[in-house]
Amino acid sequence: MKCKAVVKENFIDDLELDDENVGEIFLDENAVVSARRSETPSAQGSISSTNRQIIKPISQSGRLSTGFTRPLTSCRPVSGAVKLEEVITANRGNGAVTSRPLTTMGRELRLGSASIIDADTSVGIDKLNVKKWAHRTGIAMILFEYMLYVEHNISKALEICAEASEACKFNDWCWISRLGRCYFRLRLFRDAEKQYRSSLKIQPTISTYLELSNVYIRLGMPNSAMDLLHEASNEFTTDPSIVLGIARLCYQLNDQHAVVKMHRRVLSLDASNIEALASLGAHFFYSDLPELSIRYYRRLLQMGVQCSELWNNLGLGCFYSSQYDIALSCMDRALSISDDNNMADIWFNVGHIGVALGDLGLSYQAFKVAVAINPNHREALNNIAVLEVRRMKFNLARDCFNTSVCGDHHLFEPMFNRSLMAYRAGDFQGAYSCIKKAVTSSHHHSESEELLTILQDQFTINC
Repeated sequence: MKCKAVVKENFIDDLELDDENVGEIFLDENAVVSARRSETPSAQGSISSTNRQIIKPISQSGRLSTGFTRPLTSCRPVSGAVKLEEVITANRGNGAVTSRPLTTMGRELRLGSASIIDADTSVGIDKLNVKKWAHRTGIAMILFEYMLYVEHNISKALEICAEASEACKFNDWCWISRLGRCYFRLRLFRDAEKQYRSSLKIQPTISTYLELSNVYIRLGMPNSAMDLLHEASNEFTTDPSIVLGIARLCYQLNDQHAVVKMHRRVLSLDASNIEALASLGAHFFYSDLPELSIRYYRRLLQMGVQCSELWNNLGLGCFYSSQYDIALSCMDRALSISDDNNMADIWFNVGHIGVALGDLGLSYQAFKVAVAINPNHREALNNIAVLEVRRMKFNLARDCFNTSVCGDHHLFEPMFNRSLMAYRAGDFQGAYSCIKKAVTSSHHHSESEELLTILQDQFTINC
């Protein structure tokens, strides 16, 4: 009973996969052919020119922001550019089992270490007689979960699975599925695929379908994962988790129309699904339909969801719907329940509201507060520089532009504004070098290309 309680306290949902980090990518020993397979599309996909999702904000790691942050990515600290040497040596000496940099399992170690620091389960791993307990299914299952989620001893958990599967003559789908889970943790994806397929032949289950789709995603086979999930949705027609898996995979492939369709299907199955409501609200907001996004955000409030991000999104939706008094009230509520992780972004949005209302004093102070909370907030630094240009303080504006460019290569606005300021001051050479960097950062910015053409004509005239 004590082991079961500790497992419940440290349980990590295997169906909610975290993204591969730098350590996993560089230390992956699985060989992949260099040429792209015909059935495997690009993970980035192609964005249609008519799709307004391209204006979504990008995080400091260069990733497009979604409408809903899943549990395994919400606790990850956001940082700027990280060197490979820092990743390799970051987690050594912090209680890690090996000198290998912590990957997905490392996060599980961080989550579980604090909760079991004083727990004494009295389970001797080295002295455990696996063959004795493998024939007792109930106790063997508890021991397996303890080894996997608490001790993170995958080899011992694999030994328990192998003995239990042999004891039941490989006819128990539950043990075969858990055997595939162990292979997946060991990054033996092909072996995990075989075990999951064997489990599905004996007993098709929702969790096995989702775990097998995660295997195909890690193998770089999104089409196979999509076909598998569609097969599962046809068999389990009333389960929203499979449809959510299809929606997440479509989002990774940048198929926004399919994402909206799947999220609406999820709501038809489960009207209180938080992820579908938040994602649809974000989609309609960035599709210039803030009135529709407000409906989904209000639904989340009626369900009892209280977080600063929700109040911030509701305030922005009200603002773009010309409900200015409600927008400021929502922003005030968001600031009252925010923390240091998201307070800078909320003040940044308050500054945008001030600029749109013509209150430049409010916007300047809001951007200053955002930078005071997060000195690496590049967007706020860029906006402060623009306001400094309006106040005729060009030296301060130049310093803010240069600071906002450092470390964030996906931002083209600071380089464009810096080039425009240099062009108006008569520094054509500096303007030309800055605008070339802006065009390199964003090929969709027509004003940058137009200014580059003007500067090229200016150089021709001077010559």
